[in-house]
Amino acid sequence: MYDAHVHIALDGLDYNRMKDVHACGADVEHIRRVFDEYRGAGVGFLRDGGDRWGVSSLAKRLAPEYGIDYRTPAFAIYKKGSYGSILGRFFESFSDFKVLVNSAMDMGADFIKIMGSGIMDFNEYGLISPCTLEKDEIRDMISYCHDKGMSVMVHCNGNDNLTAFVMAGADSIEHGFFMGEDIPEMMAEINVIWIPTVTPVAELNGKPGFNPEVIDKILKSHREMIKKALSLGVDIGTGSDAGSFAVPHKEGAGKEYDYLLDIAKDEKALSCTLTKTKEDLMTRFKRA
Repeated sequence: MYDAHVHIALDGLDYNRMKDVHACGADVEHIRRVFDEYRGAGVGFLRDGGDRWGVSSLAKRLAPEYGIDYRTPAFAIYKKGSYGSILGRFFESFSDFKVLVNSAMDMGADFIKIMGSGIMDFNEYGLISPCTLEKDEIRDMISYCHDKGMSVMVHCNGNDNLTAFVMAGADSIEHGFFMGEDIPEMMAEINVIWIPTVTPVAELNGKPGFNPEVIDKILKSHREMIKKALSLGVDIGTGSDAGSFAVPHKEGAGKEYDYLLDIAKDEKALSCTLTKTKEDLMTRFKRA
């Protein structure tokens, strides 16, 4: 089993508490506890989404002790004024972006993560916090990463944002909510990996402060796009967003698999798809 989208710095319960835990440096005990949970659950491959405290960089050094193949971008990169401060570092100019890419590489990053959109509003369907990236800027960012030999993981929601990043050559799309009908065809044609992270949304059902009707509507549209992508042979992978609210590490991969199986309705076919995607992830998201 594997989980292609985790945040080892977080615990799935309280972001603010974890921020305090890592305030004076990455907490080794937390990392070891999480790795113990993954090893116990039989998870041998993890791809992290990065953090602002250096936790995932330390985790990469510790992972071999647990027999875990662990990949990280070190930190996420986001445009100033857009979503991303909880995970990484911001840039204002393209020159700033290049400096951040080089810094991530100096920290041992296996790939680069770009925050390509904001986050969803779970009380108003279709609303996403703003992202100020332009198409030309996106193309230049991904081209620079590829020129440096680095694959690109993109946090992205919203059809226009998704179109821009897929067309610019993103290696993987994370989340991908509010996807238009044409995006799965585009992903299949140019071999973009999709990690649809159903779990962090599905697990909000019944939680105070989240509109269940909006959540159901989000999940319904997302399920339809996952079905379409599977039918077209898109590389879809298991990524639970473990560490995010309501998604504990030890449960994430299993829950995401169950959600995907409920959508696919064919365990053998899904297993083949997830295995193929894992092989692609292990090849692409490893520093050259």
